[in-house]
Amino acid sequence: MKINKNIVGGGFFIVLSAAILLAIPYQIKDTSDALVNAQFLPRAVTWVMLLLSACLFVQGLLNAKRGSAEKDTITIQLSDELRVGLTIVLLVVYAIIMPLVGFMISSIAVCGAVLLLMKVKKWTYYAYTLAIILITYAIFKYLLNIMLP
Repeated sequence: MKINKNIVGGGFFIVLSAAILLAIPYQIKDTSDALVNAQFLPRAVTWVMLLLSACLFVQGLLNAKRGSAEKDTITIQLSDELRVGLTIVLLVVYAIIMPLVGFMISSIAVCGAVLLLMKVKKWTYYAYTLAIILITYAIFKYLLNIMLP
């Protein structure tokens, strides 16, 4: 399937920017009447993202209309993209199971599943992942005195 990455990317980030702009008042409580408050920087960055996304979207439309969109068009294989979708599902599962089974077990399970999904065969990558999880846990527990779930 061929898609124009400028049109798709610009459109996606326009929708994402709009969603963020709608969510900011609910996620960042503002108690002051000052012009520069807690919501200022997130709103400014989101407006810049929205503007640049709109420019990218329009550029993609203009290039497609002129017929010079060949370099902006990519071919994707849906079978390859399925792994990306499954990785996103694994991240959602990770967020759900972490409070239930804890940081250590959920991190080991999900990281191992992602490595298997990506068809990683080198055992050293699994060992590095386990070491990073253990080091992260130790830093939070012993150095920062913060208990992870």
